Amino acid sequence: MNVLIGATSSNGTMAGSSLINSSKTVMISPVTGGANVDNAGAWIFRLGNSDVLNGKLQAERFLGSSLKRIALVTEETEYTLDITRAFEQTFRSGGGEITYSTTFQPATTDFRSQLGLLLRSKPDAVFIPTQTGSALALILNQISQLGGFKSERHTTFTAADNPDAKALAKGKFNGLRYLAPAYDKENPRLQGFTAHYSAEFKRTPLIPFHTAATVDALDLLQAYLDEAKVYNREQFAIYLLSKVKNYQGLLGHFSIDEKGNANTGFVPAKVN
Repeated sequence: MNVLIGATSSNGTMAGSSLINSSKTVMISPVTGGANVDNAGAWIFRLGNSDVLNGKLQAERFLGSSLKRIALVTEETEYTLDITRAFEQTFRSGGGEITYSTTFQPATTDFRSQLGLLLRSKPDAVFIPTQTGSALALILNQISQLGGFKSERHTTFTAADNPDAKALAKGKFNGLRYLAPAYDKENPRLQGFTAHYSAEFKRTPLIPFHTAATVDALDLLQAYLDEAKVYNREQFAIYLLSKVKNYQGLLGHFSIDEKGNANTGFVPAKVN
């Protein structure tokens, strides 16, 4: 295997990182990942954002508004814990108060005791980082059973974009706020690709950012082959680090930094 393009979780990336680096195999991830992926090794590249940035920017958004007292409910996964750690550090150092904080295992289905304590802490908003959104749907349903929560609800984009979780929430995702990976939705190349994809598969991509980043990874490999003619692992890694600057892809314009990350950023979004 000469190149890996993997939409894997942080755990999956880290599990393979030793073999990837020892074999000098370029891996390009089109998804977000945590601090461990940021420093996973010279052969692991990422077109997705760092989850650390997600947590930091979420805290800054709260601090920049009137939402200074936040309750925090975190699913215990590598992805969500990375977000929460970065969030707490930035939020507390900026003068924010966390009125209540709890974590839960992914298989948890009953949150009522925790939610009772959360509601009694009377936060300005609640931030619920979850991996897929299924737990979030249960949480929102159980908050409703306990009398509801009128303040803002925030989560992670993987949860907000999950159609199965939305269905399970029975409309309670409406108004949910989150930070979505930034990409150029008006990019003609992306729009053309999406139209072709929809015609072929009779549906739109589940998470457009992941799809666009995967195509961009393939296009970068092709651009290198057009230039080099023959594939060489070391030279492809050098190409990604040195020549992918202000690159125009389906995601829009992006550059790969010295650690192999694009970090295109996040933008505020809301479920309607």
